[in-house]
Amino acid sequence: MSYVVEKPINQIITYSYDTMIVYYPKRKKAFKIKSQEDVLQKNNSFTDLKSYINNLRNAGYIFLKKQKKGDTITSYWSHEKQKIILKLAYDQKGRVYEVNVKTEGGKYLYTMKAEDYITLQDSVFFPKKLITTTQNDTEIFVFDSISIVPFDSLPSFIKNPVIPDNASVQLKGFSEQ
Repeated sequence: MSYVVEKPINQIITYSYDTMIVYYPKRKKAFKIKSQEDVLQKNNSFTDLKSYINNLRNAGYIFLKKQKKGDTITSYWSHEKQKIILKLAYDQKGRVYEVNVKTEGGKYLYTMKAEDYITLQDSVFFPKKLITTTQNDTEIFVFDSISIVPFDSLPSFIKNPVIPDNASVQLKGFSEQ
């Protein structure tokens, strides 16, 4: 999944497996951020629920239970090795509204909430607002020009997300090896 942000500052954000790259083309600066919970990034977007659930299973999560209240389905998953519980709330159309990751002791590690979904091409849903919260901060993303763009018209950085040699790169979350 990729985003091109034009305002307030020009940046391109790409997600690939367990790494997010935030690239500022005009400043020639990039941040490579390694996710501690790569299953959250493996899904192309939060609109392909079946793929997301398969990724949970492939990443070692075990299904615990499912609750249904009105149109909302909430499922709970556990990861024995990482000692975490994941809560996933979605609707009958497969739109994910909330993802919570917490320790078995109840300490929240990550929360994502999606609001105001729009429909693209009859079966692709995208939220107009995302709120992500980690132990360190909360970020709110508001999307106002949402569209599916033909591959040929994408910026070259999204087609091939390789940081140019002349850009400075700061790594975050990568262990020293």
